[in-house]
Amino acid sequence: MINTEHLSPYAEELARALTSYEDYRVLRRVPKPYSSMPHMGAMPDGRCIAIVDCEIDGTCENDVIIELAIMLCFVDEQSQVIGHFGSFSWLQDPDRELEPKISIITGLGAQHLKGQEINDGFACGLLDRADLIVAHNSVFDAGFIERRYPDLKGRSWACSCAEVDWLKLGFDGRSQSALLARIGWFSDAHRAAEDVWALHWLLQRRQRDPGGRGIRTHLARLIEAADRTTVMVQAERAPFSKKDLLRARIQVEPRWSVLADRAAARESRARTGLGLPQRPSGDDHPPHHGTRAASLTRRSQHSLKSTSVQSAPSLAHSADSGAK
Repeated sequence: MINTEHLSPYAEELARALTSYEDYRVLRRVPKPYSSMPHMGAMPDGRCIAIVDCEIDGTCENDVIIELAIMLCFVDEQSQVIGHFGSFSWLQDPDRELEPKISIITGLGAQHLKGQEINDGFACGLLDRADLIVAHNSVFDAGFIERRYPDLKGRSWACSCAEVDWLKLGFDGRSQSALLARIGWFSDAHRAAEDVWALHWLLQRRQRDPGGRGIRTHLARLIEAADRTTVMVQAERAPFSKKDLLRARIQVEPRWSVLADRAAARESRARTGLGLPQRPSGDDHPPHHGTRAASLTRRSQHSLKSTSVQSAPSLAHSADSGAK
């Protein structure tokens, strides 16, 4: 499933010569997306995994998706990929100005987005077909997906950033670009289609488990983590000064809820507008009602679906041509 035909044989000779020196490290570009389906026929019977990435128009709570990319792959009982499509991606006109920072990060401007629309029926159909939805920051992407497609609320998500123990595997960072670079690859980041394909490429790398156990893909590790039963624990109105106690009690790294922070900000603005005094801002009485969670990843019963969004040959043709 790993295609390296895009690499120049001549350049590879130079790369191998350069990497023989310990002071150099070579990065190779992730290849362009491609489909690989058995005989290009019907979708395989395996479990369907959707890899998702969203780009948004700003940094506020009412942001909207301006680019969405989805890729489907199929795995067997050993979590080995038995077929995949290239990524599908769409742009969306937000009908308002982009924050300058977003244009700098993504390279997208009003001229790229004007009049563009996501094919919601097709996109939602792809996600509905999936038994598990994967993103590199699933808390972020799930929020925007579920807001746009309410029927998908409660679906199973897995986070490749948080649910693979990258540190134990020898990685010193968790950003997608850092993980790729650590294994010798790079891609054009911060565009949804490229990020989805690059995440698929990353998850297909094989590595021995810590402790000298078997060799398997990072995707297999992620699916194993997603299949574990998890429980969400929330400690509402917990003062920040109690974070160490909470961490010891639930034995995970807790996080302040972004939604709680935003709700508190709205309350603060409302109190100011009404001339009411602000809440105390000491450690034991933070200006927000912090919510701690033991796990932010959603789980539901995995079940193979018989629904087909489109025939495999048609999907493969659309994906390879970059369905926009």
